[in-house]
Amino acid sequence: VAELEGQICGFATFRVEGVLGTLSENAVASAFRGRGIARLLYERVFAQLKEAGCQAVSVTTGLDDAHGPARRAYEKMGFEKALPSIRYFRKL
Repeated sequence: VAELEGQICGFATFRVEGVLGTLSENAVASAFRGRGIARLLYERVFAQLKEAGCQAVSVTTGLDDAHGPARRAYEKMGFEKALPSIRYFRKL
């Protein structure tokens, strides 16, 4: 969790699966965007993953316009695009 000016302004979650870490849910509140908070959150996650013995980290995001800022942020942090994929759902 990131705090600035006495307010929670962002968060990032992750999981460890052997030597692979996964950056999961993460966001920065719109009023705090553009201040480098996402970068600080990601760097903290990377440090924790390294400490846990991870050798790589992955992240998944949408290809829609709403996820454009997230894709740009991940690319700035050095993530490289992998093969495009599609996720299917079925109602039960």
